[in-house]
Amino acid sequence: MVELIYKTFNLINLADVQSLYIPILFLKYADLKRVIGLLD
Repeated sequence: MVELIYKTFNLINLADVQSLYIPILFLKYADLKRVIGLLD
């Protein structure tokens, strides 16, 4: 499940803020530093 969360954040379109709504719900299960790296 965690790998799916990372994959989702890697594919996020930052121009479309609504695409972040669902993945944000699962941030407590992920490593925040890795998510930040994926969004950069």
